[in-house]
Amino acid sequence: MMFAAVHVHPVISVPVAIAAAVTLMWYWWRLGRPTVPAPRRRLRRVSLVLMIIALPTLVRGLSFVDPAIHKKAYVLSWTFVLVMVGLIFVTALLDAFVSMHLHRRAYERELHDAASTLAQALREQDGAARAGDKPG
Repeated sequence: MMFAAVHVHPVISVPVAIAAAVTLMWYWWRLGRPTVPAPRRRLRRVSLVLMIIALPTLVRGLSFVDPAIHKKAYVLSWTFVLVMVGLIFVTALLDAFVSMHLHRRAYERELHDAASTLAQALREQDGAARAGDKPG
């Protein structure tokens, strides 16, 4: 009996893919928390969907398609996986830009709040100094 020449035996790749899918689903659920900003949640969920879509094709290319026998299917599988990795990379870049934007907005809000607090303290200090200057 001859076995197909695959990169990884399905006994290894399928359980790893299932564990990866469960982890991705868990992360999807964690992104639903109210503390996660909506733009970040949307982008990360898009990348999670892309990862879940890519998993079966990755397992197929690793463990079920013999490149010596099914050349076309092998190339198509790996081309699809590479395209998906590229799309996931693009969503990661977009996520980085969104995170920088969110951080900048939070920093600007913090600066504005600090300036307002300082202005209020200076007005109170000025009012107390003027009240002390008035003859009683």
